[in-house]
Amino acid sequence: MTLNTALSLTYDQLNAVAQSPDYWTILNTAFGANYNQTLAQTLQSQWQAGDFSALPPVEILSSSTLGKANGAYAQSTNKIYLSDSFLATASEDQLVAVLLEEIGHSIDAKINQTDSAGDEGELFSLLVRGLIPSATELNRLQTENDQATIVIDGQLVAIEQAVEPTLVWAKRLGGTDYDNVNSLEVDSSGNVYTTGIFSGTADFDPGTGVSNLTSAGGDDVFISKLNSDGSFAWAKSWGGTDYDGVSGLKVDSSGNVYTTGTFYGTADFDPGTGVSNLTSAGDSDVFISKLNSDGSLAWAKSWGGTVYDYANSLEVDSSGNVYSTGTFFGTADFDPGTGVSNLTSAGGYDVFISKLNSDGSFAWAKSWGGTGSDNVIPRTAIICVF
Repeated sequence: MTLNTALSLTYDQLNAVAQSPDYWTILNTAFGANYNQTLAQTLQSQWQAGDFSALPPVEILSSSTLGKANGAYAQSTNKIYLSDSFLATASEDQLVAVLLEEIGHSIDAKINQTDSAGDEGELFSLLVRGLIPSATELNRLQTENDQATIVIDGQLVAIEQAVEPTLVWAKRLGGTDYDNVNSLEVDSSGNVYTTGIFSGTADFDPGTGVSNLTSAGGDDVFISKLNSDGSFAWAKSWGGTDYDGVSGLKVDSSGNVYTTGTFYGTADFDPGTGVSNLTSAGDSDVFISKLNSDGSLAWAKSWGGTVYDYANSLEVDSSGNVYSTGTFFGTADFDPGTGVSNLTSAGGYDVFISKLNSDGSFAWAKSWGGTGSDNVIPRTAIICVF
């Protein structure tokens, strides 16, 4: 891909963002709340008109000059620099991402009196491309040091850079049958949690040890915790003889682990020696499970109707209340306890949001939709709890 083509695609993204009601939200998230709004308004007007002349020019430098950086921005020269080797090998998405990151750095220098904390350029790039960082990723971006110095024409130049990530470790777990990861979370200590489904017997210890889990019949759900160095902490599984699937994973500040998904028939949600059976009302039902920090069961709840119900995402607030969203068909009871809280779809599939209290008891559930099929897709099925 040529640089001109990449710039054209980048400008298209900026034009779309400038037309969007999300423009100010993106700037507030990336650059804080104390920037010069008059200058930001001028940029928006220019981008809406397709005028990008106020953005810095792009200069190609040798990779030996930029070092490990794919791109950089220098306020002293008001230029964006790209590595020649990166330009020669980068995909369309990679090149646009780096250009947006360096444009983000230049915007910060223009509208803020002091440099925003962390890597505001990378955060700006993610948001413009419609990507929503997790809480862990957001914390990394807001605390990362992206500053460096390079030498251009014998002069030291301070830059903010986009650096290619380096591999710290990689681990593998599984068995001879089907194994699949659906979601991943990292806690504040760097411990890594994964959840997904597996069949048969699988070894979840990626080291020299063995930690076998065996599914009850069909696909079962697993949760695995690795320590920050990639060593094995624990792995748990649960399910029944029918299909069980998982679509959402969250870890709270105490290390408790929450999952949501769908299941058929009767499934035992206690990964230990106890039994905590839940039975779907007819077709697939939604479940939410909470494990304590050691992987033992805290509670598991389910709800649904006689037709297909599915959860796509969940979130946990600072008080331990659990929110989930997904789709349902027909009439479904969203109270996992002895009470009844029925919702009925308007025709086809409708969208729901449900809140459970920290002990798993029912708080409320809401739905909306039309006579066709409505759905929450995983990329945007992210609930922000304030």
